[in-house]
Amino acid sequence: MHVDAALREFAGDSRAQAAAQDRVLAARAEWQARPQVARVLADCRTLRNTGDFARCGALEALIHGGAAQEFVAQFIAAMLAAWRDQPLAQLPFRHSYAAGQGIVHIHRDGPVTLALVLVEPDAARAPRTIAFSDCDRREVVLAGQGAAVGYTRRDGAPPVAKEVRLAPGTVLTADADNSRAIAVLDAPLVLLRVAREPAHPRPTREVELATGRIVHRASPSPADGRAELAAALLGAMGRADAAPALARYC
Repeated sequence: MHVDAALREFAGDSRAQAAAQDRVLAARAEWQARPQVARVLADCRTLRNTGDFARCGALEALIHGGAAQEFVAQFIAAMLAAWRDQPLAQLPFRHSYAAGQGIVHIHRDGPVTLALVLVEPDAARAPRTIAFSDCDRREVVLAGQGAAVGYTRRDGAPPVAKEVRLAPGTVLTADADNSRAIAVLDAPLVLLRVAREPAHPRPTREVELATGRIVHRASPSPADGRAELAAALLGAMGRADAAPALARYC
């Protein structure tokens, strides 16, 4: 395997690594301190504490008032300037990419996240099932055009579907009983998302669109996940003596 000489040198120089990371972190701090950004981040704190989006004027302007484009452009300009100076610095934001969909969490305040979301054209398709998660989400399209389908859940019946045309400025909303699927794209879709998870969210339900039948249910609670793993392990070990303790989770 070939390793570039500059990368090998950087990997062995802890001072250079620290300086590179400091440059990127300073750029993030400078961006966060800008008045427009500071107001948005303060509203994230308000949304965390109250759950009331109506009390968050800066976030309202971001999603519904057309301020998202400039907000994101400033973020990208600030961070790219830092990476031009220090291209080997690590990304100081939680991020992921899989199966044509990517996300970068540009800010997190407890249960509230502000994120950039990417959907590639190949990842857009008409689904057979749709998941309803107990998370209040608002998304505004920054770039890309196509079609989405909004779904409203009904107990024991197929979800109600409504087509939504996607273009810059389109707003999508979702919660425990409303979800969306990106069906068709002509180009990569970029959205800015504001999301707030409740303190005690209901289970996520994946529903078959044709029948309304729940095909999968998952708890968003880390504690429930740990309990399920423990139960699976104890079952594989044949620990019948654990049955009384496991019964408390049924």
